[in-house]
Amino acid sequence: MTKPSSGAIRVIGVFATAEDRASLREFFNNFRWTSQFVDSCSTLDQVLWPFEPDVVLTDSELARGESWKDILRSAQERPTRIPVVVSSRLADERLWAEVLNLGAYDLLVKPFIAAEVQSVVGAAAATTRPLLRRAG
Repeated sequence: MTKPSSGAIRVIGVFATAEDRASLREFFNNFRWTSQFVDSCSTLDQVLWPFEPDVVLTDSELARGESWKDILRSAQERPTRIPVVVSSRLADERLWAEVLNLGAYDLLVKPFIAAEVQSVVGAAAATTRPLLRRAG
């Protein structure tokens, strides 16, 4: 896998459903972002280091009993922590509080709206750019 260009926001999407991956892939292409999609935490671990994402966007529930908490742990284990944005159809105040209290960046409600995805993921990526420039 080649390293993505430094100008584009780099996003890894972790979604079990093809529908979510397809709609987000279309958004990311329209935003001219570089993206990689996986369907589990174990697959995320394989692409996290070589892809060097600015943000990880994940569904709250994944296949094989995994959840956003597994994704968050993987992203937080990096020397430069990667912001994680969680998404859910059933987003409520309890989930929002849990997401923020455990260290994720934000919560996106599904169905996805392009402007909201761009705003939240773009803001999360902006938090990593200074760290990436100093480390690079």
